[in-house]
Amino acid sequence: MRASFEIINKAVTTAGTPVVFGTDQHRFTSCLFRAPSTNTDKVYVQKSSTAQTVERIPLEPGESIPFTVPGGSDFLDLSQFYADAAVNGERVVGFYVKARK
Repeated sequence: MRASFEIINKAVTTAGTPVVFGTDQHRFTSCLFRAPSTNTDKVYVQKSSTAQTVERIPLEPGESIPFTVPGGSDFLDLSQFYADAAVNGERVVGFYVKARK
């Protein structure tokens, strides 16, 4: 199976209630999370549904943050990332190259 470019669009229905990006079936070695410029306030990328304020990365509308696994022998998966927002309905978009199984 060859690698494929994937996009996941995650909306946070209720601000303050993080949503998981996906499952462990979505494996990758690098990704980019972006806050669409149409958002009206900050969104957050975090490592769990209960992350403390210092354990999340804030993104203003139009900002992005990349993640890369060094060396390429290991991978991350979408179940390791959560999105939250300051305003109901805001979105975070993830771009990644799906790793081979």
